[in-house]
Amino acid sequence: MSDRREISRLFGFRFVPGGMRNLRFELSAKTRFDKVLPGAFLHVAFSREEENGFEGLRRVFQSAQSRKMPSISDIGLILADTPWFARAVWWRAFEKRLYPPPGSGFELHLVTEQEPNVRNTISLSETQCDPFGLPLARIDWHISDLDIKTFLKIAEHTAECWSRGRIGHIADLNVRSEDAVVDAVRDGGGIFHPAGTTRIGDTAKDGVVDSQLRVHGVPGLRALATSVFPSIGGSSPSLALTQMAVRMADEIVQDCSRVRK
Repeated sequence: MSDRREISRLFGFRFVPGGMRNLRFELSAKTRFDKVLPGAFLHVAFSREEENGFEGLRRVFQSAQSRKMPSISDIGLILADTPWFARAVWWRAFEKRLYPPPGSGFELHLVTEQEPNVRNTISLSETQCDPFGLPLARIDWHISDLDIKTFLKIAEHTAECWSRGRIGHIADLNVRSEDAVVDAVRDGGGIFHPAGTTRIGDTAKDGVVDSQLRVHGVPGLRALATSVFPSIGGSSPSLALTQMAVRMADEIVQDCSRVRK
């Protein structure tokens, strides 16, 4: 049993100044320690398989941002879904949330951290270039058996918590078969926010930079990028990169102060 309205109210994207936000579930520190699990989070997203008023409205907004006239077909999609459009306007004004498009379903997405793997590399292509003649990035990324095992373990824990908690009264969780989950994870490729390609290491044999982000063998050069992380916990790494930038700036100031003395 599922309450579509309550699902939309609880999990729908909230309009906030400057953008939208949605609800995420994260593994607690105790759960990660007890079950030996990496960082992971879950969020609910709606799925859509056909053109509808939502798609038309999205493209109209994109046209407005690009200062272009919206297409007649997109306006037609909105008019054809007038009942949904009216609800969407009401939800935007009073619920401060995005109302799901008609005929959409809800999916629980799980994002996990991969294990550090030296086989995963990003290099420059020797044969392909961009319009400016610069080599394109060549991504050689793999999903390990341990990644699969960990993903299934977190999914099982999620299903147990979902059925026991109050949220189970709002929405039933229909778990995919293990084979379907494994296929989906492998097809995904694991290449969102890749890291570890210029990782931190004590020596040039272990990594590209040291603990102060100084490039081994190149005096005076530091590297600031998420690629120095051994791996990334799934969600956007921008905040961690900002924190690292602040720390690196402090270290540069300290180094300059020592030189002056």
